[in-house]
Amino acid sequence: MLSSVVSKQLTKSIASSTLKMASCHFSKIFVKGLDGKKHEVEFEEGDTLYEAAEENGIKQIMGVCGGTMSCTRCQVYVGENKGKFAEPEEDELDGLERAFKRQDDSRLACALELTEEHDGVTLIQAPRKN
Repeated sequence: MLSSVVSKQLTKSIASSTLKMASCHFSKIFVKGLDGKKHEVEFEEGDTLYEAAEENGIKQIMGVCGGTMSCTRCQVYVGENKGKFAEPEEDELDGLERAFKRQDDSRLACALELTEEHDGVTLIQAPRKN
């Protein structure tokens, strides 16, 4: 009897998890790397670009600080998509002051929160100082 109850609970739990996974919508953003290749990054709404890249195994935009805005190695250029992102906050602006080859459209991937509006957008990896 007990195994029957446990089995039913387990089946219900698995079905619930499967339903949650099926309803989870992934969007895609693209990052053109320094190698010229366009890397596809799947993300869920609310992920930062850095988190999504890490989850997708895209190491080209990974920093050495673990996403704390202190190394600026995850700098990307958002180009014509600048208006699709929230304005940078003070911590990000402080980090960008130290960024190599900073441009007006420079952002840090660890600070870029992604939404469905960013689905299909292409960003460019900024050059790094060796």
